[in-house]
Amino acid sequence: MSFSNPLVVVMVYNRLKNLQAWMECWRNADHNGAKLLVINNYDNVIDQDYYQVSSGNCDWFAYRHNLGMDMGAFQDLINDRIEGFSYHVYHWDAVFWVSDDTFPLTANFLEPFLTLLANSNTGAVGPQVSSEYSYHLRTNCFCVRHEHALQFKFPRKKMRSKMDCYEFEHRGNTLTSQLKRLGLGVSQPAESISAYMWDTGHYLHLDLWDRLYAAFPTIKGIIP
Repeated sequence: MSFSNPLVVVMVYNRLKNLQAWMECWRNADHNGAKLLVINNYDNVIDQDYYQVSSGNCDWFAYRHNLGMDMGAFQDLINDRIEGFSYHVYHWDAVFWVSDDTFPLTANFLEPFLTLLANSNTGAVGPQVSSEYSYHLRTNCFCVRHEHALQFKFPRKKMRSKMDCYEFEHRGNTLTSQLKRLGLGVSQPAESISAYMWDTGHYLHLDLWDRLYAAFPTIKGIIP
């Protein structure tokens, strides 16, 4: 199996510098045939700077009220509720979902995730499969097929809170456990959780700035 219409979604909230850095990464990355959707979750007031930074660097941009946080946005993507983007416009067959504080460490970061996801017994792929709380794939960065995402059951019809996100990731009827019931596993593309991506929100102490700047020199000075 290979993917003809992969979609990358960068989920950004309240961190414009991170979005600027991500757009530089994307401009200099190997896209592997993927198109890019940027979703900006906001609380009260739309900040036009997020659109301006993304303009010309992504294929679609969407503002979204921060209801249900990142996994609320993922739920909206699955249910075709993202304003300005539709499955009918782009029939994505796999999505690489990533939070704005998780950065690629190689230009060809997508390929290992898509290659592993193409295995028939693999349901989702991400940099880290964790055993904290329960065995689960962390949802700050993961890749899943459209056909399997459509079968996900969320804690509620419309995700509302961080606790809903926790329930979907590691505390309830999780993404991982739902895939397991379909006879599918979750996997990492490498033993090291930082082989291809760096979660600066959770693993800032790894201090991988030199690797990040080596892969994408133009982001130096944007972050940190």
